[in-house]
Amino acid sequence: MDQNQAIRNFVWPMQQCLKDIKDFAELLEESKGHAKNLHCIRISLRKLYVLIEMQTDIFPEIAHYKNITHELKKLRSELSIVRDWDVFKQMLFPVPILTLSKKKWYKKIEDDINQIYLKEYDRIRKIFDEKYSENILKKISGLIESLTIFYRARNIDRAIKDACRRILEQDRTTLIKFLDKSRSLWGLSTEQQHKLRIISKNYLYKLKFLRNIFGKKIKKEIKNMKKIQDILSEVRDFCMAKKKAQLLLDNENNCHYFLLVGEIMGRKGALLDGLDRKFFEKWKEFIHLHLPS
Repeated sequence: MDQNQAIRNFVWPMQQCLKDIKDFAELLEESKGHAKNLHCIRISLRKLYVLIEMQTDIFPEIAHYKNITHELKKLRSELSIVRDWDVFKQMLFPVPILTLSKKKWYKKIEDDINQIYLKEYDRIRKIFDEKYSENILKKISGLIESLTIFYRARNIDRAIKDACRRILEQDRTTLIKFLDKSRSLWGLSTEQQHKLRIISKNYLYKLKFLRNIFGKKIKKEIKNMKKIQDILSEVRDFCMAKKKAQLLLDNENNCHYFLLVGEIMGRKGALLDGLDRKFFEKWKEFIHLHLPS
């Protein structure tokens, strides 16, 4: 890998993430209540801190840049609150309602969720506008300039490719150990499921960022990890939705309200039957794949 390849693999993706954040941030005010823009910002933030962490692991001399990842993770976590309520809305609605009495409570539940969602959306948008937007954008822009200069002045050799391979192997080993003693995905706690999903998503991003280095050798692993990640996301969303449903029930004593939320969640839960089996089928494929030498 030469200097230009290093810039293409590490710096150019950061420039694209920065552009995406700027573009979607401009749309936040125009598209009030639309979670798509916030979600796209979340994705770009995650890609940014994965890229930064990966580079600081490869090059110890730029390890001090890792400090900025704490701010990126904090902002992404804030944006996740809105994303969770949006996913919950999509999971609950629309559903077929057969009786007039149910329609009444259906409308009340929908109104309650929309109020919570819009309140969180406004809160997070203000946080992004006031505290993070200019500050983070300036820091990332400065970091991109510094990394470009760093790569231009450095001799990139075979050792860098070996370092990239070691990083992938470390993440892969962590993933395998995580479920090594677990018989069921559903047997993991909500926190463990969330941690597993984060680790696997970061690993998938690293595979994508490094595919230009390793070429077709990791194409199958990327494809398999996408399937694993999709299943993990479904499980995480369902577990999150159960928590949101319980939050609604804790604030509402009416039995009709309780039964309707339970009925809706029961229907959605039935759609996830078989996820555990699918996950471990993909997991077996994943474990038997090998990283390129």
